Amino acid sequence: SEELQPVPRSQRSMRALLAAVALGGGAPLRLAPAEEAAPGPKCSVSGDPDGQVLRFRVGLHERCAAVVAPSEPAAAKLPVLFFFHGSGGNAAACDRLPMAAVAKQNGFALVCGEAVQYSNGGQWDIPNVITDATGTPCQDTDSHDVPYISGALAQLAETGRFDLGRIFFSGCSQGSGFSSYISTCTKQAPATAAIRSCSRSRGHVQGGGHRHMSPKTS
Repeated sequence: SEELQPVPRSQRSMRALLAAVALGGGAPLRLAPAEEAAPGPKCSVSGDPDGQVLRFRVGLHERCAAVVAPSEPAAAKLPVLFFFHGSGGNAAACDRLPMAAVAKQNGFALVCGEAVQYSNGGQWDIPNVITDATGTPCQDTDSHDVPYISGALAQLAETGRFDLGRIFFSGCSQGSGFSSYISTCTKQAPATAAIRSCSRSRGHVQGGGHRHMSPKTS
């Protein structure tokens, strides 16, 4: 009998996409970004003498996050607001965001996350196949950005300066969808007590058939 040959990855991805569209059952399956050579992290707080860049490795990727916080010693540990950029973005201008000045004036830390950088910029790894039956998939193998956030939180904890019982997530465009997803996952960790997610882009989370968390785990 004729030996079966493996189907190339590109054909498997296209078949999955066409099957999802044909079924009409919500958003198409997420296709992983192309595994292309990419520049290194762009995290920077170059305009802020008090800024800090967290750098650590997750799997094959060097990852980073930029931190802007008040320079004066605080009487208590600082709450933390994460901000996630949109598709194609990075965290190179964290210190120039309007929220950076607000953080320094009001006694909290702004942490700008940065997605893995591909030739088309940063792309957050958000699972699209989420139903009430599956719950929200939050294992390290479900998204390479789950261990990324764990690594960022671990580095923040090591400084002894930040209150990991008051963690908040926000984002713009694709980053808004990721903030909803990762807040659902991080709420399951016992070390975090108060997590909220907000967005500058309603449409990515609420429109277009996208759904990034399940009531069973949110």
